[in-house]
Amino acid sequence: MPFIIALIIAFLLQPIIIALVKKTKINQKIVAPIITTIFMAVVMTFIIFLIYRLISELGSFVGTLPDWYENIAPVISEKIETALGSIIRALPDELRDSIIDIANNFSNYLQTQLLELSKSALAWVANAMAKLPTVLLTILIIVIATFFTAGKTDKIKTVIKRQIPDKYKSVSGQMYRTFGKTVWKMIKSYVILFFI
Repeated sequence: MPFIIALIIAFLLQPIIIALVKKTKINQKIVAPIITTIFMAVVMTFIIFLIYRLISELGSFVGTLPDWYENIAPVISEKIETALGSIIRALPDELRDSIIDIANNFSNYLQTQLLELSKSALAWVANAMAKLPTVLLTILIIVIATFFTAGKTDKIKTVIKRQIPDKYKSVSGQMYRTFGKTVWKMIKSYVILFFI
């Protein structure tokens, strides 16, 4: 998968590399690594920052759930008791006691479930943090593979074209161009939206 992702990124960067080669008249072997390095540095910094923030925020949010419940539950319970107090007081003693027991049991159950959820979520966050080295290694492989692939996309295209039967070449070429244009427009749209 890292190599497939690297190949896709290399093909997406190809129009930028070709445009810069035409404008600057610098060799593609020099332009390709520079563009790839800049692109990968920006994207990877954004992804790593996003993952770190997501795990950090999730961990801090889940960690505060039990405290939040302890602070909010009594207030909610008091408001419900005030609102339903007159109705409950009008009920027979046995029924009133049963309703109070059910409410207390539900409150205890909810608190227990929140604590369990908090523990499970914190364990998930810890596991996610433990998997970060694997994610970083995968990202590193993608970066290196893209770096070596970006300058050789023409050769890769030639090899791929040789594998396609002649009767499908025109259709596959049209599909490739349409797909490339669509993906490029989508990326531009997302970048614009992101900066907005």
